[in-house]
Amino acid sequence: MELEQAVVEEIRAWSKHALETPHPFFNNLPACPYARNAWAMEKVGFVFNYSLEKKPLYDLVSRFPDQYDVVLLIDFEVSESSEDFHRYLDIFNDALAAGVFIDRDIWVMGFHPEDDGEEETFNHDSFEALIDDVYTITFVQRLTKLE
Repeated sequence: MELEQAVVEEIRAWSKHALETPHPFFNNLPACPYARNAWAMEKVGFVFNYSLEKKPLYDLVSRFPDQYDVVLLIDFEVSESSEDFHRYLDIFNDALAAGVFIDRDIWVMGFHPEDDGEEETFNHDSFEALIDDVYTITFVQRLTKLE
């Protein structure tokens, strides 16, 4: 549980640093204008996975908890490359759009520890990680909320 709390604190710090801070690329607006409010209103949920199984993602998508705007699935077992991880999420989104999970109003996107930072659009370059553990993040949201 200590690791989980540390991850939540690290992601919260990253959100403040990279998503909620005005940035010249976005005409001095934050990269995500909704992030600060989602945190303040306790609309950010977390699910932690310590195995290579995809079941936690399937469960989350099948029974999305609507008290949250976004749920972050944290996977501590990182076995695939960044490219494979993102390819899987693209295929997963195609399956969602095709109605494989019945509920088509879900969208996933992810972060992999091998991802290149997008310094021109986020303040990644100056963010100091709080923990040494590596993990992937799959952001699960209602598509209508994103639109």
